[in-house]
Amino acid sequence: MKEIMVAATKNTPEISFESTNRVLTIKGEAYPENAAEFYAPFFTWLEEYLADADSRSTEVNIELVYFNS
Repeated sequence: MKEIMVAATKNTPEISFESTNRVLTIKGEAYPENAAEFYAPFFTWLEEYLADADSRSTEVNIELVYFNS
């Protein structure tokens, strides 16, 4: 699976996936102007990742200081 790296901004979190270590990290603050638009590429990537997932585990780290639903 390909690496993913979305840099944090003032309103959006950093999203990264290290494929060699199978570590997904989401950290920062999350209150994007348009949440659906911001997260759409990530959800597409996640669906593809899960479709190809094997039995190895994936570590997920979520460190959100603030998020607005």
